[in-house]
Amino acid sequence: MKASIFSHSQPQPVPWTGSLVLEASPDQTPRAGAGINPLHGDVMWAAALRRLPLFSTLSEERLRLITRAASMKTFDSQAVVVTQGTQTGVLYVLLSGRAVVYRTNEQGREVILRYLPQGAHFGEMSLVDGLPHSASVRASRRCEVLLLREADFARCLSAEPMFCTEVMKALSAQLHRAFGNVGVLALMDARGRVAQALVELSEEVAGQRCIRHRVSRSEMGKRVGASREMVSRLLAEMECQGLITTSPMGWTTLNMQPVPAPTPD
Repeated sequence: MKASIFSHSQPQPVPWTGSLVLEASPDQTPRAGAGINPLHGDVMWAAALRRLPLFSTLSEERLRLITRAASMKTFDSQAVVVTQGTQTGVLYVLLSGRAVVYRTNEQGREVILRYLPQGAHFGEMSLVDGLPHSASVRASRRCEVLLLREADFARCLSAEPMFCTEVMKALSAQLHRAFGNVGVLALMDARGRVAQALVELSEEVAGQRCIRHRVSRSEMGKRVGASREMVSRLLAEMECQGLITTSPMGWTTLNMQPVPAPTPD
């Protein structure tokens, strides 16, 4: 039997996939800025944030301070969360939804660098080096995002040595991912790049790699450097070969071993 196209693709680790979205307190009042709300519920939010690797080493007191200082903002699908070249002075944590990181050139051409699942964080590089954001972030579905201001981030760095370690791990992972992306684009053909993107988008569900939303051909084309038409053709070929299966809901399952093509009666 022919080996699966996904057999040599290493899925990105998915350290946490639970929901962090809690019911808002009925007396919650917006802070300055449309759609930005304080977290309230310090104890519940502290327990929820501890499930994220970035915050897992912080003391209970520090977590409570973060929940008092942080706020949350909702972004509709396709809304821009961060714009390339700007400075926001904020660490962002994706509490729910999904987002994409992308860069654009002067002509407006866009390339997608990576996908951000629920639980991911971004913006820490700009906080560490003080430079503008090197890429933009856009919600690919409705997102709720925790916002931690620079001063509170700096206090965590100075007071919590293990938090520094987690931040360094995150920055190192970004560097490794960047090198990996260069290798994928330079050494893989379009079919291999699409397969790799499918693995990156997927998560483990009941022992299978599954993408629990519709795969945008246009968005994937920007990720792998191919036209929408080519991505559509390659995905159709993979489905015919039993490498992927698409449900009526639009979810995509990656078959790590090809499913034999049905035989005619």
